[in-house]
Amino acid sequence: MIPEKTSDAFNQKIFSARINPRINWMDGLRGVAALGVCIDHNLIFLINKQNDIGILDKINKFIVLLFNFSIAVPIFFILSGYVLTKKYSQNKLGIYISIVQRLLRLWLPAAAALVFAYALFLSNRSAHIGIQNYNPSVFFNNFPDNLRIYDLFHEIFLESIVVGFPNASNLPYSIVSNIGSVVVNKAIIPVLWTLHTEFFGSVMLIIFCNYFYKSRYNAIILSVLIAATFGSYVSLFLVGYLFYKYEDYILRENLMTMKIISLIFGFMLYVGFFKDKFILIYKYLPAKRLPLFGSDYALSTIISAISIFYFVFVSEFAKEIFANRIATFLGRISYSLYLVHHPIMMTLTCSLFIFLHNYVKYIVAQWLVIVTSISMSIAIATLGERYVDAPAVRMARRLLVGDPNARKQTT
Repeated sequence: MIPEKTSDAFNQKIFSARINPRINWMDGLRGVAALGVCIDHNLIFLINKQNDIGILDKINKFIVLLFNFSIAVPIFFILSGYVLTKKYSQNKLGIYISIVQRLLRLWLPAAAALVFAYALFLSNRSAHIGIQNYNPSVFFNNFPDNLRIYDLFHEIFLESIVVGFPNASNLPYSIVSNIGSVVVNKAIIPVLWTLHTEFFGSVMLIIFCNYFYKSRYNAIILSVLIAATFGSYVSLFLVGYLFYKYEDYILRENLMTMKIISLIFGFMLYVGFFKDKFILIYKYLPAKRLPLFGSDYALSTIISAISIFYFVFVSEFAKEIFANRIATFLGRISYSLYLVHHPIMMTLTCSLFIFLHNYVKYIVAQWLVIVTSISMSIAIATLGERYVDAPAVRMARRLLVGDPNARKQTT
């Protein structure tokens, strides 16, 4: 006879797997996107004052273009929309519990990352200032020269999730500007601007799935939400919802022509939007702020991300590539990697570059710090996933007090 404790543990494992099943290729896609963001940001070390002309500068610019992962964030939002719809359309946990659960899952690792970043800054106060003698990037010029403990707590409890930064919030500017203390490019961890949108889009999906997923007014409410958020990153959560809702139809009707068109179109937009209007279609995309939550040129990245995501979604070959063990490992640590890579780059990496430049050629120092910085980020993110991110997920799951199986988890 199976002991009661073993039986309970087994039931908890089954329940946990049921409410949060893993989709390997989506984990892999998220992991590759997170690594891409890390690489993209670290390539700013290729920008320098010494090699602003000539073949080295052309090579550097080509590499920066090749590894431009600015569409990674929109892909994050589409993935979140799909996964959250899958979760909240099947499990009615209640709006309050679901929102608090999501808040904790996002906020706890972000708060830990901010404390980590603040500690790094205290130990490397002038590293980002010293590197400005060699690198003119605004990354280093905008980083705050002096951080107070007040700034840390302000960013932890306000800007990081709930309120957002004054120039990157989904709330009215008149409200945010009176609460937020810093704009995003002056933040301790600037990439935290995405967490506010992640939380905002999550709340929207939680409410929609609880009230309207099976309602006869589903199409009407969905149309209103799409119109209200059109051209904004929040709209990508609705795109993820549509991919989940109509997955069978999309996979049944996938055509090779559509795969090719979506990949080419997405890549053209990706290159054309970010690199000096290389393609004609750029001229016809909206260049002004769109209604409600829209940001300048956001529609370009949205269309590009949707096109590339669609290609992966309907391609078994692409799914197999992203389902490999390395990609899924990166997916597991993706949130931690996204959070820690910037503070590492602005402190430890800058210090290392200044040190190495005294002993090796500039181009050697560039590549050594890029490889070292990315490696350090992955190593620290692995520890962060194990000791911060995973416990945060478990803590958030314990809030499922409305389910009898969840009560067993808390004992």
